[in-house]
Amino acid sequence: MISYGTSTGRITLRSDRGVLWIKLEREPQSADIVNCLRDAFAAGLVPTASPTVVDLLDFSGTIDWPAVRIIRGMLPADRGTEIGREVAPPSQRIAYVTRDPLFDTVLKIIGDLFGFARHRYFRDPERALLWACQSEPAGPVEDEDEEG
Repeated sequence: MISYGTSTGRITLRSDRGVLWIKLEREPQSADIVNCLRDAFAAGLVPTASPTVVDLLDFSGTIDWPAVRIIRGMLPADRGTEIGREVAPPSQRIAYVTRDPLFDTVLKIIGDLFGFARHRYFRDPERALLWACQSEPAGPVEDEDEEG
């Protein structure tokens, strides 16, 4: 587990049973987010194509897009694609857990920046984990609104 931040904001990253878990709490500093992910890549905690769950339920900060681009630049060369272009069909699933009703717009931008993966948001962490761990090909991006 790698964790950066203070009581005003924190990022925690861990790998558990083949699932990468990233939790953002309150208002973490952009430098803490970048450093946490840099350390995780260096430690081998970010396996290629692992299911990922990003927990944003306690996140109250803003998105620092320059920091997002720095993180994108950390990806291995074979996973980085031109923005908006996929070289191969995405196989990794990244599930975001948030109650932000406007996250759909953010998700579209993230999908363009990280086109090697399927991205979907959920309100329920269990549903996010189930979707992220599915082994069949990811279907079209859908809203999580169907509470079924």
